[in-house]
Amino acid sequence: MDEVRGYQLHVLGYTLHHLLARLVESADVGDFDDTLQAVMPIIEQDLMGEVALEKEVAAVAAKMKETKHSKSMDTLELLASRVNFTTHLGDLMAPVRNRLADANSLKVRTKLETALHHIAVGLMANPAVATQDLFVFIYSTISDGVQAEEAVATAAIPLVGGSGRRVGRERPVKGAGGGAASPHTPDVAVPPNFHLVMQFALELLHMTLKRRNTSGMTAEDQVPLLDPLVPALSRGLRSRRTNITSFCLKCLCLMVPLKLPQVQAGADALCERVLAMIRNSSRTSSTLVQDGFKLLGSVIRHASEAFKLSNKQLKYILEMAFVDLEDPNNRATTFSLLKSVVARKLVVPQVYDLMTRVSEHMVRSQQAPVRDLCAQVLLMFLLDYPLTAKRLGEHLEFLVQNLAYEHAAGRLAVLQMLATIIQRFPGPVVDQWADFFFVPLVIRLVNDQDAKCRGMVGKVVKALLERADASRFARLRGYCQQWLTQRTEPELVRTAAQALGLVVEVAGPAQTNAFAEELAAPLTALLSDSPAESTLQGGEEEEMGDQTEERGNWQAWYYALLLLDKVTVMAPEKARSATYAATWRATLHGTVLLHPHLWVRKAGSRLLGRYLGLCGATGRLGEGEVCAAAGGALADMPTLMQTARNTCQQMETEMLDELQAEQVVKNLVQLARVAVARWEAGERGSTQDGAQRGGQGVPEAWGREGEEDDEDKEEEEDKAEEAISRDMQQAVEVAPVAGFILRRMGRAAANGTEVQRAGVLRHVHASSSPI
Repeated sequence: MDEVRGYQLHVLGYTLHHLLARLVESADVGDFDDTLQAVMPIIEQDLMGEVALEKEVAAVAAKMKETKHSKSMDTLELLASRVNFTTHLGDLMAPVRNRLADANSLKVRTKLETALHHIAVGLMANPAVATQDLFVFIYSTISDGVQAEEAVATAAIPLVGGSGRRVGRERPVKGAGGGAASPHTPDVAVPPNFHLVMQFALELLHMTLKRRNTSGMTAEDQVPLLDPLVPALSRGLRSRRTNITSFCLKCLCLMVPLKLPQVQAGADALCERVLAMIRNSSRTSSTLVQDGFKLLGSVIRHASEAFKLSNKQLKYILEMAFVDLEDPNNRATTFSLLKSVVARKLVVPQVYDLMTRVSEHMVRSQQAPVRDLCAQVLLMFLLDYPLTAKRLGEHLEFLVQNLAYEHAAGRLAVLQMLATIIQRFPGPVVDQWADFFFVPLVIRLVNDQDAKCRGMVGKVVKALLERADASRFARLRGYCQQWLTQRTEPELVRTAAQALGLVVEVAGPAQTNAFAEELAAPLTALLSDSPAESTLQGGEEEEMGDQTEERGNWQAWYYALLLLDKVTVMAPEKARSATYAATWRATLHGTVLLHPHLWVRKAGSRLLGRYLGLCGATGRLGEGEVCAAAGGALADMPTLMQTARNTCQQMETEMLDELQAEQVVKNLVQLARVAVARWEAGERGSTQDGAQRGGQGVPEAWGREGEEDDEDKEEEEDKAEEAISRDMQQAVEVAPVAGFILRRMGRAAANGTEVQRAGVLRHVHASSSPI
């Protein structure tokens, strides 16, 4: 070391670090012990000697990479990860111990704290550090440090005159277990600024409690190691060093859940100390006060039943901790403390008043984390806290009133809270409030402009229906069925259709079979109405989005079709019965299949597929069934032809998308097979009527699409028909409906969009087997 000069000193420290970084991976604990006496002077010079001073000079630091940064802090960490803890910790800490006297300087003190932190990190990675040895070191260091501070504090009290009496009274320092420890001179003389070493020991304890699996140890192992530390840590709360106090608070906070005897016995005294510290603080937002609130919350939650805060203490805690619920720096601590108070069921008026503020913040806060934390606390309060029926009603009324809150985020928070309440409240309570929840929720199902909120409303309504008992379920369903008959109020009908769709989903097949027949008449009446053409401009198709403000018959039709679709899935036998014959006729005619609104067309196309699935190969609802006898929706050839024509026009629309094209192709293939089966069975009903009408019972404007003269398209049709297989040519000669479908597909292939041409190809592939 003495032979190294100038820049070589910088290179020496840099090289030492890189050698250790390569060797440490293969080294065992103790391999570097013999080198510490030679290595530590190099590290000390690089951290706090002349080498460190040179690095602070800009001209020197810019010369080469070794002078720009010091690697000695990392070197200390590497050595600590392989040092023998019981025999060589003193050698490792020599650079710090040698400079403690100079720690009054802020620069030196900062370097020493950083060096000790790196040593602590290295020791945590040292596999040979025994837990018992580590706790012995921690306990002795903390005890010596606390005794030294108490001795200094006692000596600082001035004497009065010659009486020898001190000003004020000496207060014995009570341990957490209730015992007293009078301040006295420490048994072992400590160096100046020993609080830095004490802080190092506390940091080691904090890291050990957080990183090492002390909670996984048995109770017998935990008590002798951790319990003796509680009195020393409690006394450390009186330290005038903020870092010492903060680490004591953090360590005690982690030890309280372990239910150590000293903690359980001294919980009252511990809370008194923390409250005194908070009272002496000028700001509740300081780190020290927030650590104190964390410890209070942990004690309140985990202390024994014998521990009780006075109403005065609890009132003070609530007033001080909840000054600002939305402070991003303190909200985690604030809400954790509130959760502890609620979980402990500490009944004071301030808690009830505070929960009113929490409810308001849950709705009105613009910060998602605050809304989530408020929702968690409010749920705990509603589920576990002693509440009268009146106070519970006030909170539930507040939630229902804010279903119409102006901001979507607030409405979504209310809906999520209602969903959780419905799922977790006792069944009788949910049943009692079901009517109160149901109507406002169903209204929001229609009126809410936000898609996420509408989706969440649907989930809440389904959860409510699932929790309702049989009689309450029947009553809620009765409300919706009554609304469905109010045909003069389209909004109410639409609301009823949407809500009944959720009812059917919740009811399942068995219950839907019981009331499916009751829905047939109102659905038939609704789908038989001619829609008001004033709801659409120019009879053109429109794409419905979240921003559409128009409210017309199309919405009632759309949700009625969805309801019929769900009934068909849940109760297919009822859908095949004579009760639904008129409903299917109203659904499958051009009024629905050629509706100007794309959503209605899609729903009608899906229902045509459902109907064809119910009918089978003949297009009727089964031989001998009453619906077939009364005349099904596709009971005759002209009607079949008209349905095929309407379906072809769906394929020819410019607004066609891939999903609808796929459904249309399926419908056309099945319609062709039904037509061939009917033709081969001897049915020769006139198809001329149906082939030339724009639509049966369809407004004239809706039937114009696709009425171009076939002669004007002969050339395009001939080109398309060349690609049709022989099997399909035979079908054209056998069944006029099948031939008509193929000609229209040829037109779409010649003049259609990419989606239409792809649909035609799928149709050709699906129809290539003999019809």
